[in-house]
Amino acid sequence: MNYYGKSVLVTGGYGFIGSNLVHDLVKLGAKVTVIDNFLENTSANLLNLSDIKGKFEYFNACLTDSKVVNEVVKNKEIIFHLAGQTSHTIAMNDPLLDLKANVISTLSLLEACRLNNPKVKLISASTRQVYGKPVKLPIDENHELNPPDVNAIHNITADNYLLLYDKIFGINSIIFRLTNTFGPRQNMKMNSQQVLPIFFRQVIEGKEISIFGDGEQIRDFNYVTDVSHAFLIGGLANVHGEIFNLGNKNHKSLLEIAKSIIKINGSGSYRLIPFPEERKKIDVGDTYLDYSKVESLLGWKPEVSFERAVLETLDYFKGRGVDSF
Repeated sequence: MNYYGKSVLVTGGYGFIGSNLVHDLVKLGAKVTVIDNFLENTSANLLNLSDIKGKFEYFNACLTDSKVVNEVVKNKEIIFHLAGQTSHTIAMNDPLLDLKANVISTLSLLEACRLNNPKVKLISASTRQVYGKPVKLPIDENHELNPPDVNAIHNITADNYLLLYDKIFGINSIIFRLTNTFGPRQNMKMNSQQVLPIFFRQVIEGKEISIFGDGEQIRDFNYVTDVSHAFLIGGLANVHGEIFNLGNKNHKSLLEIAKSIIKINGSGSYRLIPFPEERKKIDVGDTYLDYSKVESLLGWKPEVSFERAVLETLDYFKGRGVDSF
């Protein structure tokens, strides 16, 4: 994959997916710039890039800081937009924070590109949550949008801005709607409210894995290396103005997932607990994505097995301690 010498920007580069992508870009010889303002309660962590410190340029700034962003986007060939706020619970409790982190930041980035670098290629992360409760499974890109929470509304809005600027101003953009992603450098704090990090932390700490409801809710999951690979493919692809789902055919119930983690870990237990009201209101039931479009047009599909991904994730955090993340 020819990224050698390419000038790229990664927004949210100290975060979970962003930092994994930065590692890959540095290995490929790209000239990497990172912008991150370490928004509270996100996965941004200095440890995520500590082993490659000095191999990329860094700006500590928010994307709404137009003075910085106008300069940072100049002369970049590709921008990977991974900055944002992903917690659905936080979005419901502080919708204005989520609006700024996901909509205003994206619009600010697009304006900076329009004014200073309209020929740039922009690859952006979105979420399967925009589809809401599925009408059909698996969910393809033509599925109706039925946002169940504030975060989903804001992701739809950001996606629409990206498509509009692609169409009107020629800022070539691709949007990846992600399913549940996990792996090294993820936020393992209990307040993340994401299923797998909570399961991993509980089993590593020797606690019972807590599963909401009956545990029969179906989800699909992708390992972070597969997701990073999709972004790398997108950055070089002669495709724009498109939305792609990044899903996985190996979907499982939450109960199956918990049992798999316990088995691979070699010890552990689980319990079923009632759904918290604030979570129950925004839960979408069974949901998994159809990725046939991205496989057809970009040649991407998930490669890492769920079992291998779980093993590598457990090894990573056991070796570093979950409290650091």
